Amino acid sequence: PVVAAAALSLVDEGTLALDEPVDAHLPELAGRVVLADPADPSAGTVPARRAITVRDVLTFRLGLGLDFTVPWPSPTVAALGDAGLPAGPPAPQAAPAPDEWLRRLATVPLAYQPGERWLYHTGASVLGVLVARAAGRPLPEVLTERVLDPLGMRDTGFGVPEAPATGWGRTGPRPTRTAAGMSTTPRTASGRVPRPSPTAATGWSPPSTTSPPSPGCSAPAAAPPGSTGCSARR
Repeated sequence: PVVAAAALSLVDEGTLALDEPVDAHLPELAGRVVLADPADPSAGTVPARRAITVRDVLTFRLGLGLDFTVPWPSPTVAALGDAGLPAGPPAPQAAPAPDEWLRRLATVPLAYQPGERWLYHTGASVLGVLVARAAGRPLPEVLTERVLDPLGMRDTGFGVPEAPATGWGRTGPRPTRTAAGMSTTPRTASGRVPRPSPTAATGWSPPSTTSPPSPGCSAPAAAPPGSTGCSARR
């Protein structure tokens, strides 16, 4: 929703239009072919009936993504993995930079015709690339300028910033005990919960700021300074 809000701000100002093809900003996605049978790549491909639009990307109906109605992994998910774009763990933050990420994505046929079916995951990352290219800025900057700062969301960002780790475990701050036996959350002098640093001890590592945000998260919130970790992290 965070990246979608940024995209709609670009629609409001006329930089993007919901029903225009994405070809001008994402030429890699022009002239697509579609699997004749989304569950059987041996059935061959057919030309896409129309171009992918901004609306298709926003609504996850661009024709690529996780399809829960066919056996796992679906042919397109397997093809994305073969192209070096696995879905999710173990290291989504190791995704290639946005331009290379999109180039690889474009080598995979669509599973469905544009606008035909909602598919999970991939649309979030494609949206991140689209927003960054349309705005002419890295995605983290676009999100900060168009959504986060105007709303005062100072604890939200594309990635978790590096900061001294104080009392953090793998999934969050560890409570401490006071003399009275009460449990408290460690905070900085300003009253804010400290952020963890990427360390072997916590097992946490930050998403690359040159990788598309992870489609596996609802707030792109999935996607790179041009567009898959989580797109927006809190």
